[in-house]
Formats: sequence, C-alpha cells, structure tokens
Amino acid sequence: AIYLIAYIHYFKKEYAVARKYIYKLIKNFPVSKLIPKTYLLLGDTYQNYLNYPLKEKAYLDVLERDPLNRIAYDRLGDLYFQLRLYDKALQMYNQALISQLRLQKLISKIP
Repeated sequence: AIYLIAYIHYFKKEYAVARKYIYKLIKNFPVSKLIPKTYLLLGDTYQNYLNYPLKEKAYLDVLERDPLNRIAYDRLGDLYFQLRLYDKALQMYNQALISQLRLQKLISKIP
C-alpha cells in the first residue's frame, strides 16, 4: 500500500510527498521485492526537480539491487543524454539491450 500511495502522489505531481512515502518504504522494508521499483520511482521524482545527482543515484541503486533492470539503464541513458554525456548515454542504452537479452535468455530456460 505504501508504494501505491507514493505513486499516486507522484502522479498528482506531489513529488515531496511521494518521496516521503518512498523513503518510508525503503527504510521499513529494505528487502521487499518492490525496492528496485521504488528506487525507479524515486529517481523519477527527482527528474521533475532536475536534481540530476540524486536521480542518478536512485537509478544506480536500482542496478545495485537488480543488475538486469533494463528500465534503470534506459533512464540513466536518458539522463546522460540530457546532460550531453553522449558516450555514457550510449553505454547505458547498450547495457539496457544486453540486460534485456540476458533476461530473455533466463526466461527461455524456465520450463
């Protein structure tokens, strides 16, 4: 329920309130399966404030917990593109493709 409350506040563009619930979820449920998704949402709230260092950290936190998270690589690529760090953007977009292929390979092995 905490994630959904945070998401609704994000959707309503109440980013500070959304972050309050995001931090509450991260603090109280650090091993929840929702944590990578929660860090993605956290990064998105910072995107709207143009606070790039915190946004980058949130997406890197996703990858620390879920190294095959294509969305985090895509969002980092978008961030680096916005910052005109084109080589880093290309690197992240390539990682997104690689992680997608690895994930598809893992899924194909499931009986």
